[in-house]
Amino acid sequence: MDSAARQSTEAANGDVVQLVANLLHEELRDLIAVYEDVQPLEDWSGFSTLNEFSAFDQQARRLAMGTRILKIKAYARDGTTIYSTDLTQLGDDYSEREDVIHALRGRPSSAITRRDFFISFTQDIQDATIVSSYHGIPDTTGRIIGVMEVYADRTNEFKNLDQEFNIYKGYQLLLLVGVAFAAIGPWVLLTFGKPEQQDAV
Repeated sequence: MDSAARQSTEAANGDVVQLVANLLHEELRDLIAVYEDVQPLEDWSGFSTLNEFSAFDQQARRLAMGTRILKIKAYARDGTTIYSTDLTQLGDDYSEREDVIHALRGRPSSAITRRDFFISFTQDIQDATIVSSYHGIPDTTGRIIGVMEVYADRTNEFKNLDQEFNIYKGYQLLLLVGVAFAAIGPWVLLTFGKPEQQDAV
């Protein structure tokens, strides 16, 4: 996989996360505030029915609809998953996840992975190339109050890149064969193609 293509895809998805975070900033700020007010939180099913959670969820799904966004997640400052389009992940602890730690320190990151199976907010998908990006979410003073993560499907782009790469490698192989034959061909002809001399009569 071409490194330039990887970097471009990761950067583009990072921009998507930033855009989503900007559009959902008010709802996310309210959701984080509610989470911090109800500590310690044990009833995540009840948390998902709060008005602040519902408001964020509706806006997140509206933004993702019709795009290649597969999942949106949000983490509080302590690394707890306070929102996911996959509700079974609510309350998961990511406090030791390197990407979350970096984002909380103001360093966004992205990664491309190949997934045999992935649960998106619309359907389950298989054999997909997915890019995930983490961005810290600042408050009005610039202090980071949480992290947003967005997963996007990039299977088709990388499938095309793989096909182009295989074609390119095929041309390279043909070129190498041609060069090798040009180099040793005369020697082969001289060594094995020399006609047998007839005995004088």
